[in-house]
Amino acid sequence: RSIRAVYETDEKIAAAVLPQPLELVAPEICVTCSHVAMHISPEFTFEIGSMIFGVRAKYEGKEGVYLTRCWCVWSGSTSRPRFTRWKARSA
Repeated sequence: RSIRAVYETDEKIAAAVLPQPLELVAPEICVTCSHVAMHISPEFTFEIGSMIFGVRAKYEGKEGVYLTRCWCVWSGSTSRPRFTRWKARSA
């Protein structure tokens, strides 16, 4: 299951989060929330939930979404939930 929202923002704000050599394609921010349950066996289900934020960008002529932030929570049937946060960094 997932839900994705795309909204338009100020062009200068969207461009400010992109490191060089990425180029802004459109001043659009995407937010995606997802939940996946993988039933490995009758006794074990692995679940993951995530939220990502991205900006539409171009690199070497190829368009895509540059992920600026990602948060994930995961757990198995026998473990407690774990949390991680990832932030994009420029080189």
